[in-house]
Amino acid sequence: MQTIGVKTFITFPPFRAPNFLFRVVLSLLLALSALSVNYSSTMALESRISLQANAIVPSVVMSDNYEDGAKFVDKMCFAAQALDNYSSNYEMAVYKANQTVNEGGVFAFKKPKLMRVEVEKGPKKGSVAVLALDGKVHGHLGGALKFFRAAVSPDSDLVKAANGFPMVGTDFYSLADYLKNMLKEGDHSRVSKDTVATSKTGGVATYVLDMYTTKFGKELLLKRVYTDPRTFLPVFWEDYIDGKLWSESSWRGLKTNVDFPENFFKP
Repeated sequence: MQTIGVKTFITFPPFRAPNFLFRVVLSLLLALSALSVNYSSTMALESRISLQANAIVPSVVMSDNYEDGAKFVDKMCFAAQALDNYSSNYEMAVYKANQTVNEGGVFAFKKPKLMRVEVEKGPKKGSVAVLALDGKVHGHLGGALKFFRAAVSPDSDLVKAANGFPMVGTDFYSLADYLKNMLKEGDHSRVSKDTVATSKTGGVATYVLDMYTTKFGKELLLKRVYTDPRTFLPVFWEDYIDGKLWSESSWRGLKTNVDFPENFFKP
């Protein structure tokens, strides 16, 4: 009798993961995928921001990721002109040959062109100056001289800031218009295409505007202005002389549509 070998195959049913387990694995895979995409996007953004920030070099006109700043200056003028009144804290540092002069206080403005400056620190601490309707600057010095009041013309040295800039030219519109006049006189401008986070503004991202000249055969930085992207008003301002930093000014705590006391801008 011939024996025929019979091979027996045992077939196992296909493994079927419980629906719950399948959903968990799928969710994990999707989460890992999303993290990978977000990480890549974040790295790309940080890389772009880092490159832009690295392009902002002290005393050197920006040379990367910029565009002509003329239209940006117009936006600054328009934004400042739209303000009826405001007040802001200000700080200033002037780097003179033998010392650094610091000044700070509160600046207030009201249309048509009323101003009040209260100096709270620096050589002129305690001084108050008011540009009144008569076109003159009224006020007093600090310390023992605070009782002696006087009225002087707006171009008097007595009412100039520590950096030599006249008080009547320190409202936001006058500053923006000053930049516009620089362009009319042949200077040039560049503004960053993107907002940039720098140490000057405490890591807060702003547009950076460079004003420079080429009259001496090279690009020489004259002013650098860090501007709030929401208000188009300056928050930090640098002045340069012969390509070297001369003074820095900053504003914080801006308040608009202020209900000033009735006699606030009177002598």
